[in-house]
Amino acid sequence: MIEALLIRFGAGKVALFAGIALTVFAFGAGWTINGWRLQSQLAAWESEAAKTVNAALLAAREVEARGEILAGRQLALEAENLKLGKERDDALRKTTTGRACFNGATVRLLDDRRQGTGIRDQLPAPARFAAGALAAAPLDSGDLEDGYESSDTDVALWASYAIDRYDTCRGRIDALRLFYEEQGNE
Repeated sequence: MIEALLIRFGAGKVALFAGIALTVFAFGAGWTINGWRLQSQLAAWESEAAKTVNAALLAAREVEARGEILAGRQLALEAENLKLGKERDDALRKTTTGRACFNGATVRLLDDRRQGTGIRDQLPAPARFAAGALAAAPLDSGDLEDGYESSDTDVALWASYAIDRYDTCRGRIDALRLFYEEQGNE
């Protein structure tokens, strides 16, 4: 068969076609082998990326689990503080007499809700405070009969409330500190 090609096309053309065929075959073989090599390298990169992503997800889940545990502890502490605060408030009501401690003008200076500061609006109102009396009463009124005086019970309950708010805030800060200290240890 090669003799027939040599006779028909001549030795130069057959050599040229053979060279072209060999070049195409070599190029195709190189392309295929390089494709296999690149696929292997790509598979290794994908495997490494998957391991990295899985490790990051596992770490995130661990952090989330620790956060949930600490949040649960904090909620339990706040519930316990709320219960103890109620018991303390009940005891304060029994141990105080309800006698006037601050007159209306003093209470208004300490608890001026007309300025709209916001935080004072969250504090419990004095027990004998008539609704709307603060807005209607002039600031300089020092009359004990204006219905806006504060009793020793009111002061004790306010202090109890302040203690509860402080303890709650301190507990939340401690929980955050503990969370980030645990993060730093790893």
